[in-house]
Amino acid sequence: MKKNECYVVNFSDGYEIMSEQFKTYDEAYKNMSGEYNDFTPEEPDGICAEMSYLDDYKALLYCNGNDVYCWNICKVTF
Repeated sequence: MKKNECYVVNFSDGYEIMSEQFKTYDEAYKNMSGEYNDFTPEEPDGICAEMSYLDDYKALLYCNGNDVYCWNICKVTF
């Protein structure tokens, strides 16, 4: 029996949790990293920039002390 899999990107802005499904890890990571870069301020605050990160399966972005965004990628096998 062949297993199917997909990758889900979960995103939260602290008020809502949203999810989007992708066929491959590369598509999911491209989405997560693209959103991370889109939300990153042009002139980030020093401490917020130090606390923010983009990893292979998760990201956390502090936007100048005003907003916090988080992402993670989950592999789903069915």
